Amino acid sequence: MPLYRKPRSPFWYYSISVEGVVHRASTRQTSRRAALVAESEARLAPRDGGLPPLERRPTLRALSIRFLEWVARSFELTQNTRPYYSYGWRLLSFSPLSDRRVDKITSDGIACTEFRRPSRKDPAIFEPCSITYMLQALRTLKVMLGKALEWDVIHKRPRVPMPKPVGRELLIDANTDRSIDAAYNDPIKNRSITRHRRRAWTPPALTVGRKGDWMRSVTISIQTQQIVVTVVDGDNTTVVIVPKSSLPTPSSPGDSSGAFGCAKP
Repeated sequence: MPLYRKPRSPFWYYSISVEGVVHRASTRQTSRRAALVAESEARLAPRDGGLPPLERRPTLRALSIRFLEWVARSFELTQNTRPYYSYGWRLLSFSPLSDRRVDKITSDGIACTEFRRPSRKDPAIFEPCSITYMLQALRTLKVMLGKALEWDVIHKRPRVPMPKPVGRELLIDANTDRSIDAAYNDPIKNRSITRHRRRAWTPPALTVGRKGDWMRSVTISIQTQQIVVTVVDGDNTTVVIVPKSSLPTPSSPGDSSGAFGCAKP
């Protein structure tokens, strides 16, 4: 019903939809012909300086320029939030949503989007994002659409669906916790704890250096009764032997530091 009347009112009212938003107002006219003219003027009013025309709606990639500028300058964001949103946009830039107009982004379109990012081994190959990176991209998208609504770029922000993070499949009760503490404090009777502890104490060789005439490498080797640390500095080799008996052990069954200063696996 483009034109209608209300009870106890001599004026005609119009109901028009401009870019998906319904506007209802009075024409201040008692004649239907004059009310039709007022309705036509109301349809053209948003394009004459009110709302931006439909063809000027930016894409998400174009909106990211203003968004990243706000991220860099806003004092409301913490030091950790800025890189979080910056990398969140980087994940969004690889998705089809980046080239979509902001007023055409819907909840169903977001839910059906597959997020990918370049592989670390080969940047030319894109691999699916994990739940953590997907949540980071969606949270950034939610903030971007909220800013678009605040900047009068869109009239309504769509709901951004969030996937459920991976939860814990097993809860440890008090009896299981006590048995784990007993096995950890007596690793000789529990081979799995001994194996985990050996893996935690066997890091790969660490090599540091620079372009020049020297190169230093440090190798840590765990043996049965001692730990051997070998340091190679050019032509010099230094071997340090540390007995395991000199390392700290847990003082009580509830001590979380573990034997040899190693945390519980």
